Amino acid sequence: MNFIRNFQLISEKISTPIREIDFKFVSSIRYYIDYNKHYDEVSFLEVGYVLEPALEKQRYQVLLGFSEVTLLNLSGFGGSFNQLVGFKINDMKDRNWEANQRYHVHDYENDVMSFYCKTIEVLSIKTIS
Repeated sequence: MNFIRNFQLISEKISTPIREIDFKFVSSIRYYIDYNKHYDEVSFLEVGYVLEPALEKQRYQVLLGFSEVTLLNLSGFGGSFNQLVGFKINDMKDRNWEANQRYHVHDYENDVMSFYCKTIEVLSIKTIS
């Protein structure tokens, strides 16, 4: 997951290796339109995840930011339990996709979340239990 900007914020706080399946729940979603560095209006998405590393007793709240989001699809969200069963981030670079669709972020088990984005960044991490 070293392709995620500011990933060191997670690795500085958690000593064990982080796997995609350690992202267990979605706790928050914020979608908005803003300007990118070229002053183009694009979509942004911030998603709060509950991270439960396999070899640790602590749980963490991780906020990831996604830029230039396209084809956003959310299904089955609501209530207090938004579980991810098969969270996955695919790098589409080798498949000659458009530059603004570099990553495909999705839940491959339940298909509750799916979208493409240009960049991924860790915005914050904090211990929750």
